[in-house]
Amino acid sequence: MFPLSPRFLLVCLLATYALPGQAVAEPNSYEPRRYITEKRIKEVHDAFAILLRPEPSPISLQDARHIVTFGTLSGLAARCGLPWQDQIFLPMMSYYRHTRKFSESQMKFVGLMHGFQQGTVQKEVPENSCSAHVRDSIARSMKVQKRL
Repeated sequence: MFPLSPRFLLVCLLATYALPGQAVAEPNSYEPRRYITEKRIKEVHDAFAILLRPEPSPISLQDARHIVTFGTLSGLAARCGLPWQDQIFLPMMSYYRHTRKFSESQMKFVGLMHGFQQGTVQKEVPENSCSAHVRDSIARSMKVQKRL
């Protein structure tokens, strides 16, 4: 039900920004690629890994990439007033708990990393700046995720 790749979601979201004939420029703050960078993924992963020293991080860098992607989408959805909990966060947590069989320790880090990235994005995106086009794009991406 949830093995949908974060990359697929991002492609769906980004595809709506490249619609031909669109005359209105959208705020750069809603560009997901601004928040999903290898540097940021590594920073988030390493920041939480430091908390565990001397234990190794329970989350791989690949999982961190997915979690940061979902955290970014949750932050953008939250800024647009969309139901990110039911359509992004809870399915992600269910996937890691039931499909990937993550331990309680790993689940705590999934939640922390997601929340950290979501909060970071929400801080960077201005309040009340979500246009109808951006909101619709994010909502469509969330529906695709929920359906698959």
